[in-house]
Amino acid sequence: MLPTPNEGSINPIPDPLNPNFTDSDDGLIQALFQENQSLREQIACHAQLMQLLTHQLATPLTTLSGSVHLLTEAL
Repeated sequence: MLPTPNEGSINPIPDPLNPNFTDSDDGLIQALFQENQSLREQIACHAQLMQLLTHQLATPLTTLSGSVHLLTEAL
């Protein structure tokens, strides 16, 4: 039989909606906040880069499609 979360050496699962932070967790909280902020900035930068690359790829393809259409009409 498995022990319940309050028995033995199993630690209870913390409630993510109501974390129980202590003063000693301030450094960890700040580090996680800074990492979160950094990741958000990287995601925003990558999203802008993807939009730029998509535009740069789509423009020649659109032009090529138009050229192929004109070429097939000429034949």
